[in-house]
Amino acid sequence: YYSDRVAKKIYNEMGAIPLIIIIRNPILRAFSAYSYLKRDNREKYSFKEALDLESKRISMNYDFIWHYKSVGNYSSQIKYFSELFSNIHFILFDDLVANPLKVCNDVFKFLNLETLNQIKTTIHNPSGTPKNLLARFILNRRSSISTFTREMIKFIIPRKILENLASRSLERNLIDKESFEYLAEYYIDEISYLEKLLNRDLSTWKQWKHK
Repeated sequence: YYSDRVAKKIYNEMGAIPLIIIIRNPILRAFSAYSYLKRDNREKYSFKEALDLESKRISMNYDFIWHYKSVGNYSSQIKYFSELFSNIHFILFDDLVANPLKVCNDVFKFLNLETLNQIKTTIHNPSGTPKNLLARFILNRRSSISTFTREMIKFIIPRKILENLASRSLERNLIDKESFEYLAEYYIDEISYLEKLLNRDLSTWKQWKHK
């Protein structure tokens, strides 16, 4: 997101190293960030209200995770890297989810490393709305007591078990059609740019599905 500064800093520190850039549907990326903040009780508005508040929040120096729309403007970010680095491997988040073994092996080939025959995947840091009072208390990032309790639990219970409990305690949030269509229009040029850059049909990114 801060590629105007980061790209040059990486180049100056490490030279023309190979880069890997993973890209997610900017509409779903924005909603994922929103869901993450809702889970932690740090976002109190509806998604559409939060989108409308973005410019004001940016002017108030809110952290970049609240920059729901702006972070998804990939073309300007990629531009800074492509001007300095020529050896870039692009990954679509959709492909990683659908076929993690192939995507990982493509990365290994890009880096001239040995490939794998199999791979295990686990979902980490799930987002959603807490289903019960206990989950709401534990995940609340606005309470120092909740934060202390959460950190103590991490010392006692293995992360794998905590991730499993978290996924069961959260109800998946679904993006509403109005917000999706608003962002589809907002990102129309970005998605078109990525289609040309990656030589991929990304028309499904603009199709709302209630699932």
